[in-house]
Amino acid sequence: MIFENNNQRHSLTALLLSVSVLFASCSGAGGSGADTSAPDSTKADTTVAESVDIYASLPEGDFDGYNFRMLQYEETTAVTAFCDAKELNGEVINDDIYNRSRNVEQKLNVKISHTLETLANVNTIMSNAIIAGEDVYDTFWQHSTTTTQNFLSKGYLLDMSDISTLDFTEPWWNTTATEDISLGNKIFYAFGDINIQLYDFQSVISFNKDIVKSYSLDNPYDLVNGGTWTMDRFIEMGSEVSGDTNGNGIVDAGDMSGFGGYATATMFGFMHGADVSLFTKDKDSMPSYNGISAKFESVYDRYCAFFSNKTYSHVNDNYTEIFSAGNMLFMSQGVGQLSLLRDIEPDYGIIPFPKYDEAQEGYISFITNQIQPTVLPVTNTDPERAGAILANLSAESYRLVRDDYFALLLNQKYVRDETSIEMLDLIYNSPARFELEHIYDWAAAQRIIASGFMTPGVNIVTSIAAIESKMLAAMENTLDYLGLTTN
Repeated sequence: MIFENNNQRHSLTALLLSVSVLFASCSGAGGSGADTSAPDSTKADTTVAESVDIYASLPEGDFDGYNFRMLQYEETTAVTAFCDAKELNGEVINDDIYNRSRNVEQKLNVKISHTLETLANVNTIMSNAIIAGEDVYDTFWQHSTTTTQNFLSKGYLLDMSDISTLDFTEPWWNTTATEDISLGNKIFYAFGDINIQLYDFQSVISFNKDIVKSYSLDNPYDLVNGGTWTMDRFIEMGSEVSGDTNGNGIVDAGDMSGFGGYATATMFGFMHGADVSLFTKDKDSMPSYNGISAKFESVYDRYCAFFSNKTYSHVNDNYTEIFSAGNMLFMSQGVGQLSLLRDIEPDYGIIPFPKYDEAQEGYISFITNQIQPTVLPVTNTDPERAGAILANLSAESYRLVRDDYFALLLNQKYVRDETSIEMLDLIYNSPARFELEHIYDWAAAQRIIASGFMTPGVNIVTSIAAIESKMLAAMENTLDYLGLTTN
């Protein structure tokens, strides 16, 4: 069973608030360069009372120098770090992760080895090993949808819910994300501080403050805080600024546009933000198909009309460059990709995805399927040992890495104002959801949805109806491999 845990939410709020105080005290202090030195890192255990040792229950042991082998997909987009570091290099996060691994090695008498490979190589290495019954890696990380297609849906992963050395209620595990992606209360995917990319792939919207001012638009911060940041306001504002602003008679990169994003990644956040999805889960965490509701169809059609109109939007092209040049109002991306905006001239802010309407309660966060879950292959010969090592690595990341990650995010001007820090606090503390279809990719329905973001006139009702039986069969096939049955 997976339990809700609010420790992460409280500690992150406290951390962001403390950094916002630092941000406020340093603003206007003189000098144009960002302070890129490592923040003072005494590594307090955030909001937990000092008298409580939250690490006391961590599994211990002497594993006689065991070589704990980790394999990871080397993501090529903007990510902060991987699950281990080979050496100290003076970079704060790198050195934190290096020290974390060495601390765990010493505590448990293990050797931690970490290999980075391409996406294709991770698939080949692990698939061949599992088919041959060879124990070549203890754990691995891969793009979540690819992991589902090549490993989970074939029964190649261990259920971690019964491993006694793993307690997913501890604050170094993200229980909300783990629960949201689980099926039938089995845990095949775990998310925690061992892989800091969990935070990199939280999706946000950046907006150009200068365009807001020059077009006398409503301040997006005020809209969010007032509960009026909705689908309608997003489309209205994006449409208002778009057009042939350079006067050359054609719509091109030199014109002003309302939005840019990637269709099969962060743009799914708009559907989530409006609280619509193809699949939901019951109290037993079993998936059920919702069908295309009238609300889903309405939300989808409205967004597609805006996204597929090249006057308004740039989808799957050079939208980051256009935003950086000051010619785009809104852009969706992962938090890790904010590093690409650090040196741009236009001033920008960060906000969540819009709600469906003002009546909707709260904003809904979205994590893109680029996220890499922690998994154990069925060839792992000692899951209890693996659990003990993973638990200590994640806990030590919580102690050493997490605070410095957010300090780096804020101090190096990936965000530029105190209100953006408040927005990040709101985003990280809002319910973070996956679209099950986005992760499990049953009958490639996610690609049909994404196609409408790029191509005008996609009828989502008939398009999904044409693959519905195949999609449901694929879902049942996944459940069968996992030893689950539907009622």
